[in-house]
Amino acid sequence: NPISYGPPVSTSQRISGPGIERIKRSELPSLIQGRGSSAKLLVMKEMKTKFREITEKNNGFSVTDILKPMSEDELKAIVLNDEELKKKEEITINNQIKRFKKKQEHNL
Repeated sequence: NPISYGPPVSTSQRISGPGIERIKRSELPSLIQGRGSSAKLLVMKEMKTKFREITEKNNGFSVTDILKPMSEDELKAIVLNDEELKKKEEITINNQIKRFKKKQEHNL
């Protein structure tokens, strides 16, 4: 046994309280209990069915089986062109400069 030369170390006292409580099933939100719409339930059911069909057909799961290819118009709608991107970068840099100057003034 190692010899301790310091003050005695006490073990932590147990915190009084209820401890671990079991979550009752009736307290959990559930689609079946009417807290969600039946449309959500149908969509989830359809997604499960589609997923099962795809995995059975391909002997495994692949994301490309579910995702459709994006058209050129859809891609353009979500991607900034170079000019817009440069404008956004300039605005961001200018805002950072303003914040930096304010911080320096505040520190003086």
